[in-house]
Amino acid sequence: MRRCRKQASVPVAVLAAVALIMTSCTGSGNDLATAAPTGPSTAATSPSDQHRAAGDEPHEHDGAGHQHGASGGGLTPVQDGFRLATQQIPTAAGQQSELSFRVSGPSGAPQTRFEEVHEKLMHVFVVRQDLNDFYHIHPTMAPDGTWSVPLTLRRPGPYRLVTDFVAVDEQNQPHPLVLGTDFELAGPYSPEPLPTPSREASVGGYAVRVDGDLVAGQTSMMAVRITQGGAPVTDMKPYLGAMAHVAAFHEGDLEVVHMHPQEASSDGVSPSDLMVHADFPVAGLYRVFIQFQTKGQVHTAPITLSVQ
Repeated sequence: MRRCRKQASVPVAVLAAVALIMTSCTGSGNDLATAAPTGPSTAATSPSDQHRAAGDEPHEHDGAGHQHGASGGGLTPVQDGFRLATQQIPTAAGQQSELSFRVSGPSGAPQTRFEEVHEKLMHVFVVRQDLNDFYHIHPTMAPDGTWSVPLTLRRPGPYRLVTDFVAVDEQNQPHPLVLGTDFELAGPYSPEPLPTPSREASVGGYAVRVDGDLVAGQTSMMAVRITQGGAPVTDMKPYLGAMAHVAAFHEGDLEVVHMHPQEASSDGVSPSDLMVHADFPVAGLYRVFIQFQTKGQVHTAPITLSVQ
């Protein structure tokens, strides 16, 4: 799949807030896609162009997704001189509060220059330690480099915050990074066991199936097939610049792989047949969240996969 990045430069004196739509808070200025064992599908949102610098030309890149060529894997808050630090975290389960954080550059100053990838400057995942709760959100950046987004976590417990972005340094060089840090939402935590491995899941009346020989340490071709009533789904629409977003978290350390399918071919192949170049770093169980859009709704299908 080919990706288009657009660079944004945000001077301190210029207002950099972006108006997006958050599905759980109308008019809040952010968008939110969530997945939980019984969670509903969520509405898709329109991309914002307000961070794009005038006159910037797109740069083409090959690869399966943000994770391709990125450093960090969500395992560390510091990588290549860039540092992730939380400013504010949710304080109570079931209540909307603000999540905010900042990325600093190698000089220690707030990082305010990023490249747009898949229609966003910043992709954020929040997952519960047991991988049974998942949130895919897109915050807004303030002029001082602070990113913020309203967020409602439904249950207490330990969580991992993962930020997926491309920072631009003072020499205009891009740095694809996936940084992560942990935080705790106060309250009793009873971890749920990871669902047993399965190649199938259902969500919103759709059946999602994953096929392919998945081998760690090498690129595996993973097929994602989406059907409804036994028939291929042909009305899928791109969500954030891709026919699907696939976020796979390794059980235990929560290392993440963020992937996207190849673009659909024009030879009659159904859009429901999505081919993903999967790069699983280590063997074991992965909780995989597959997001796709139909009829203006974003659906999230969680599947547990075993990688050899």
